[in-house]
Amino acid sequence: MSTRIRPTVQTLIPIVTLLLLSPASRTQTGFGVHKSYTLLMTDLTVNEPVVLRFTAENGLSHAVTVGVGDDIYGCCGFRTSLIRPDGRRADPRPHGSADSNFVLGPGPYISVQPFATYSKLLLMNKRYKFDMPGRYILEVTNIDPPGSGAAADPPHPARVEIHVGPRDPARLQQVCAGIEATLTGAGSSEQGYTPEEALAYIDDPVAVPYLARLFERRETALAPLVTKALERIGDAFAVDALISHLSSSNEQVRLQVLRALELIEMRTTDPLVRLKIQGAWQ
Repeated sequence: MSTRIRPTVQTLIPIVTLLLLSPASRTQTGFGVHKSYTLLMTDLTVNEPVVLRFTAENGLSHAVTVGVGDDIYGCCGFRTSLIRPDGRRADPRPHGSADSNFVLGPGPYISVQPFATYSKLLLMNKRYKFDMPGRYILEVTNIDPPGSGAAADPPHPARVEIHVGPRDPARLQQVCAGIEATLTGAGSSEQGYTPEEALAYIDDPVAVPYLARLFERRETALAPLVTKALERIGDAFAVDALISHLSSSNEQVRLQVLRALELIEMRTTDPLVRLKIQGAWQ
């Protein structure tokens, strides 16, 4: 019987490596430039962080430019599509909304030096929900900007199978606790995501107490991220966490909390949640 070794929760922390690597699976994009995509963890359950490792290996004798932002204008960067277990094509989180800010990389471009490899971890939950068990098919293409020094034509999309098991509250709690233990209050511009984002995109009631503590510690800085996370969860405990910040001394925080409560009230079918919100208005 084979034994799967599960990476520790600490591997969810974004890291960047500039090393000479030999990826097990490569996609040639032209003239010695290779790109690959692998899942950081394959033993996943519903609502866990889904992290993809992107690797660009430059086998050329000159530097190449790689687009590492979101390809929203059809020019360059990451272009993704996801088919859910029920066969439907997933709706991505909207661009420009407070709950997406979806930039897979640190900016529009990076330069990969000759015979070097650029590797980055990408939090796919910033773009898609993984809220049902089964097999997901992710198609992802990385398109280089004009004059990049690499391939002139974009490659065919890479296909990554993501197998998600049933929701496991105990394991989600372990994941949340592990992420909370890594919080530093500062994110590098080199990272594709921060630990705070990894926690905020666990769209599950298990995450609420961890989000509430994060909100208490860094109310002003993280209000946009945390209020949207609590709004997406939208249960009674998430509402309690939001209501506790209605008396914030920061006007922007109060407005973000009010907007989150309004959105929850509009869509909830839970009478207790509605009563809590209506009581907060009084």
